[in-house]
Amino acid sequence: MYGLVKYILGDIAAEILEITVGHETAEQETYAIAPDDKSDMRKFDHCLWRIELRYSEEIHAFDITGAQYGYFTPITTFSKYCQQRVARFIALQVEYNYFGGCKDRVLTSQDKNMTPNFQSIMKLNQQFAELLMKGVRAWEIIERTLLQLLLNASEKDFERRLKELVAYVTRALRSALIRQEPNTRSPKLNEKVWIGLKI
Repeated sequence: MYGLVKYILGDIAAEILEITVGHETAEQETYAIAPDDKSDMRKFDHCLWRIELRYSEEIHAFDITGAQYGYFTPITTFSKYCQQRVARFIALQVEYNYFGGCKDRVLTSQDKNMTPNFQSIMKLNQQFAELLMKGVRAWEIIERTLLQLLLNASEKDFERRLKELVAYVTRALRSALIRQEPNTRSPKLNEKVWIGLKI
């Protein structure tokens, strides 16, 4: 998802920081599965992005996985996010203190600490992120536009185009999964799938 986020924001973001926190509370109970495949009910680290906009200097929290805790608003002001959800900030090792560091920290520790099941989950997440990026780029080619330009559209037009984009990417994802080769767990993308599915 890192590449997709950077692509969408383009020159709009002056700075993107990856923040690791411990949540103060959760709207719903979440079961954490530890790398050894055992349920772990203890509080665990959570990553989100702190985004400073270039032209307005507004600072927002972008938390695309907050729904697992019952928070279904992925974007809110950073100050409000900290006030309502954050119990503590967690410092990562210096070598992982950058945008994308949480992902790299997990991937580099796979062989030592993670079971095959957990590794499969991480690889699946990575593959779907790549498919989403390809879906967005294919939609842009078909529509002869750029995703960033939607940010300048009227609210009504933005909502309409956003629905078209989501519908296109959803159909393409399904087609990519259906067309994967037998006896393989990795979705193998046929490029014609993306270009051929016109909403």
